[in-house]
Amino acid sequence: MFRGIPAPEGKKHPKIVAAAGDFAPRLETLHRALDRAACDAYGWEYAVINDEEEILRRLLALNLARAGHLNAEN
Repeated sequence: MFRGIPAPEGKKHPKIVAAAGDFAPRLETLHRALDRAACDAYGWEYAVINDEEEILRRLLALNLARAGHLNAEN
């Protein structure tokens, strides 16, 4: 995860490690909120968040539909 500036050999940066450890749960919460917001924007159920292949299939379908719409206008 967070690497920061490397510590001198044999030493640690306790403040950096603690800061990253404190931030990780908040980052996970923000990531879940962003996933749910994306599902809301696309009108998808939240269960799709756990299925990467389904997400890609749906995004490809949307992309192809959009490309077809744009080609029909030209």
